[in-house]
Amino acid sequence: MDRDWRVSTDQGRLRIVRWTSVTRAERASALTPPFEHLHSSDRCTLIELLREFGQPSRLDFSRVSNDELLQEFRRELDSGRLLALRVEPRSAWSSGASWKPTPAELEPALQNAARAQEPAKNDQEKTTPAKEKTCHHPVKCTCTLDAKGLDFGLKVHVTWESPTGDLADLSTCHVTERITYSAIRNPPFGPPSGTQLAESGRTQRIPAGTGVAATDGRGQDIHRHPRGLVRSPPSADHYTVDQTYDFNCTACESGWVPFATYRVTYSISADKSGVWTFETRKTGPGGPHISQERI
Repeated sequence: MDRDWRVSTDQGRLRIVRWTSVTRAERASALTPPFEHLHSSDRCTLIELLREFGQPSRLDFSRVSNDELLQEFRRELDSGRLLALRVEPRSAWSSGASWKPTPAELEPALQNAARAQEPAKNDQEKTTPAKEKTCHHPVKCTCTLDAKGLDFGLKVHVTWESPTGDLADLSTCHVTERITYSAIRNPPFGPPSGTQLAESGRTQRIPAGTGVAATDGRGQDIHRHPRGLVRSPPSADHYTVDQTYDFNCTACESGWVPFATYRVTYSISADKSGVWTFETRKTGPGGPHISQERI
């Protein structure tokens, strides 16, 4: 019988075809499962192809059935690991030698298949829209007064929400506060030595680093100027601390973005009767909150 193995390309993929003198109908039936009549030489060819070009198989090739062998071959084709498109086995042939393609026979077809697939890959990359990242950011930040008269200062409770109503949707965000002090004069604010406070004119982020998880939805803030750092006798003056609550979203790589703005003012003043008072005042969403204490 005429047996002629050929290696060629078909629509950009490697094709291994065995042409025979059997009729077209016989070849068509040979490609239809079950393959119980798969000739031993063609069985050996499939095994050699899988061993040579496929991934390591869990099959025991010495015991595998023809159907299992063809299923494994199809899995390799579908995965793209084995570039063969089709093998036409013979069901009626009585003889034939086992065959596997040599590297020299395969190389031209492999190169042609790779070149044919490259434009399709590039077109897919151009036409496939980039998947948009979905993220949500904190909103509706507010604060409520927890305590005052802290010798000198106050404490507030801070909350924020997710625009979806579910704090879990803020999982890509962290929150910190950014504070900037105005100049702090000594006197009246500072130690008796006259040294200026280190915070004067300074900007810092609290806490440093990544911040707290936005999914917490809350925090607390204590604003306090220690009584021991008020000069005696007192004199009228004030300083301010500008504060923002900022989020940073890793999904959209937003960087630190303010979503609430406050100002804290520390002041010393005397009434008409000469009574000196230290006032801590926080203004912004949920405020104002005020603590007034005698010096």
